[in-house]
Amino acid sequence: MKRPSPGGASFEHAVGLYSDEDEFVAMVAAFVEQSLDAGEPVVVAAGHQAALRARLPDHPDVEFARGLTYRRPAGAVATWLDRFRTHGATRGGRRLRIIGELDSADISSPLAWEPWARYEAAVNTLFAEFDVSSLCMYDRGITPEYVLADLMRTHPRMATPESRSARNDDYQPPRLFLAGRAAPPTDPLQHHPPVVELFGAAPAEARRAVRRAAAASSLSAEDIDHLVFAVSEAVANAHAHGRPPVVVRVWTAPDRAIAAVRDAGPGPADPFAGLTHADDDGTRGRGLWIAHQVCDHVVHVHDPSGFQLRATVGSKLEAPRGLN
Repeated sequence: MKRPSPGGASFEHAVGLYSDEDEFVAMVAAFVEQSLDAGEPVVVAAGHQAALRARLPDHPDVEFARGLTYRRPAGAVATWLDRFRTHGATRGGRRLRIIGELDSADISSPLAWEPWARYEAAVNTLFAEFDVSSLCMYDRGITPEYVLADLMRTHPRMATPESRSARNDDYQPPRLFLAGRAAPPTDPLQHHPPVVELFGAAPAEARRAVRRAAAASSLSAEDIDHLVFAVSEAVANAHAHGRPPVVVRVWTAPDRAIAAVRDAGPGPADPFAGLTHADDDGTRGRGLWIAHQVCDHVVHVHDPSGFQLRATVGSKLEAPRGLN
């Protein structure tokens, strides 16, 4: 996929911090009204929708999106890219404005937040070619300090209560931000010995071992299939592009299973690997991208000893989605 330089991008990415529902509604309503005044359609994929509907007039250019837009980072990228392309084809090139908000579970711990921090940085590059203004809403009352710090580094602009956009001098370009990240935290389940540990296993052997281990949990057949797929792709990539030894470890609990695939290589050179296809024809990197689509929680760990992909399914980190 061709990625334009953010320096000349038409994508605008702002963060809006609010303290209560009234402030949320005032900020979002101002953003929507500016959109309509400019003849630009707007998609609202954020909370407090009942209050917003009461505040805003019915208008064919205002869409209230509900459901699973922000279920997983790679899925959110795919959803928005599809929407942007459709909009460009059907709206005559009018600028699109979007308002998004994560579920509170996604900011509840450093472990839950890590994939979304990567998302907030990456979209500055992945969406750069589109005429889109994005407003990401976060509730100050429940947003931890570590998330607030990352928001300042991943959003080039800040929204005011009147939804005017001001330059954010703390913003860091995506590659710089991601290169400076500390290793993602481990899941508490990893403090126990793994139920599977394989050295040098081929993909087929890894698939069998993961399926046997996950079968002892209460995970659905679909969740198990997704984890097996993710491990198979990660092991194949490690053998093809990494360095030995390739090590597979699996941890299970009644509610979730974690698989970690490590090799001694540097890992993907693309900091956005897994969030989108790796190249223009959509074939190379597709397996990793699908793994990010179907697993509940995926992190990349780069350290001096090599690279690890860690995938979780059935995790309590992910609460049921739905916008109020």
